[in-house]
Amino acid sequence: MISVVNPAAGALVLKNVGEQGLEEVASAWTGLIKASVSVGFRSFVIWGVKNIRRWLKNPDNTIAKAIFGEKFLEEWG
Repeated sequence: MISVVNPAAGALVLKNVGEQGLEEVASAWTGLIKASVSVGFRSFVIWGVKNIRRWLKNPDNTIAKAIFGEKFLEEWG
């Protein structure tokens, strides 16, 4: 944030902090990216399960009836 507001101050801080600061920032960004990908993947899987279940429970779905049988789909929650 300092480098955005005052580039000279950002350069001074970077010079004083050195490599250790860069490693910590890179580590923090890596953790943020991993967490974002994990949450995105989890949301995608939940969305997929819900939509597949909705598709299977559709009474006009002849494919599901042919695969599982009409009785199974009626008894299934």
